[in-house]
Amino acid sequence: MEEAPKRKDDYMKYWRAIYHYTKVKHDITSADLDMLLFLYSEPYFTTKTFLEFNKILAISRTRLKKMVDAGWIDIFRRSTNKLGARYQLSRKAVVLITTLYRQMNGGPVQESNEKLFQKKNKSYMDKRYAEQLRRRNVIIQQQQRQTPEGLYIVNRQSSW
Repeated sequence: MEEAPKRKDDYMKYWRAIYHYTKVKHDITSADLDMLLFLYSEPYFTTKTFLEFNKILAISRTRLKKMVDAGWIDIFRRSTNKLGARYQLSRKAVVLITTLYRQMNGGPVQESNEKLFQKKNKSYMDKRYAEQLRRRNVIIQQQQRQTPEGLYIVNRQSSW
């Protein structure tokens, strides 16, 4: 029997677990994380741009202020009589999103000292997400050990 072809774009398989891991690690709400993902491609943005996406999220009139206070968004330029305020994602937010993208593209999820992987006081779903991410990390490690020919690399040093 013929083996099914490998799918080229299969990185969304672990989206839910990586998304949950990111929320727990950074103590951020789903709506705020979605907002950061939306704003990631905007070097600078206005309140209008922010509110454009905020309309489809859970209602929060103070989300922008809360995200500025939490350090996710920096004020690039304060509002003046002639010019409106401009904002940008903070370094903290950019690191969060680039790490999330790196993990989605096959990078491992760090297990050490992370809330989701701690043994104490975890919810049932946190345990399931942690288990799935551990399995994913094992698969990634196995793939990294393989050569292009599909052989495992044991030791490349000669025994002489």
